Amino acid sequence: MEERLNIYDRFNVTGRGMLYMVDFPEKIIIRLGDEMCDNKGHRFKVKGMDMGRKVPDIDGVDFIPLILWFENIDGVEIEEDTISIQTDYLKS
Repeated sequence: MEERLNIYDRFNVTGRGMLYMVDFPEKIIIRLGDEMCDNKGHRFKVKGMDMGRKVPDIDGVDFIPLILWFENIDGVEIEEDTISIQTDYLKS
């Protein structure tokens, strides 16, 4: 099964590269080393992550985004507004 994560923002940090602020379903577990891909099939490996600050959602519901740092396996940056992950493991 595959889950789509929305990318809300991306920013470049000197010495780190591109970081992506995403939301994700609470039932998904993301681990360092997990591979994700965009709609074009480009692959990315999770190299680092951090929890962001609480952000007000457009519906007035606050959420805490996840900030992901990827290793670009195919040598390209993410060009889409979503990224997918295989959900082989879920929280119970």
